[in-house]
Amino acid sequence: MKPLDPASPYFVDFPGRVRALQAEMARAGIDLYLGSRLRTLSWVLDAFCPWRSFVVVPAEGPPAAFTFVIDAARLADETWLPEDRVFGFAPMGGQDQIELIADFLKDLLKGRKGRVGIESGMSNYLPEGNLTHYEFERFRDALPGSELVNAHDLVDRLSLIKDAGTIARFREASRIVDVGHRAVFEALRGGGWKGLTETEIAGLAALAGWAGLGTAGLWADIALVWLTALAMIAGVIVLAVVVGAVVASEWVMRWIPPQAARLHHLVAPIPAGVGRGADALVRPVIVVRSVGSALAHLFGRRR
Repeated sequence: MKPLDPASPYFVDFPGRVRALQAEMARAGIDLYLGSRLRTLSWVLDAFCPWRSFVVVPAEGPPAAFTFVIDAARLADETWLPEDRVFGFAPMGGQDQIELIADFLKDLLKGRKGRVGIESGMSNYLPEGNLTHYEFERFRDALPGSELVNAHDLVDRLSLIKDAGTIARFREASRIVDVGHRAVFEALRGGGWKGLTETEIAGLAALAGWAGLGTAGLWADIALVWLTALAMIAGVIVLAVVVGAVVASEWVMRWIPPQAARLHHLVAPIPAGVGRGADALVRPVIVVRSVGSALAHLFGRRR
């Protein structure tokens, strides 16, 4: 995503945030910061991560984001980070989030044993994103000798005071929500709610919020939704074709051996039958020639 103009009311200095976090890490003796909470991801990346995601902040230089592979392209398009700092993990050997991130951390540590800041704790918010006990154990085992230290307070302290760009974004988001609430209220009062589902009511709010951004923004979002839906449908079709081909090949592989055995059973007697037929055809000729040869030899001796 192209960075905002510093003159924009919504401008936020995200590289400055990272440098401030790195300064706090140095003071706390933290070599690497492994963020997993939604608030940390948004605060560092300027993007929303609906899938399980992580951000690695080194002692110096740009951070790196890790998310589920199907959402990596979207995240790379929306964050201010360059594309080569956004990685997708997949649930398969050597490519899951633990192994991929652990290898990345090892490369940053360059063979040293370090202190890795993590985010652990509890919250009233269900998808807070704190590192789970299982993830903690896996990272601990994957980074032998390194110390995992709870360091979420570093981000919490820095994000406590909001900058002007963040405040402006909150105000604009609140204005859009007010537009949606007003549209829903107008649609529902006087019994208008009858026959509507929660999804339809939410759709009224979303449509009004989009319209509040202007017609161009509305149609751009609608076009994006349709393009995304078509891409997903195409992906499902391709996946169905691939699965069908795999199933068909498996069926063919199971079908061929018994058919080959039957064909072998049918063909196997043919060579023997051909041999017997050839013998039957040739035998009279051999007999006639043998008799003729014997008679000629007999009469030749009498002379």
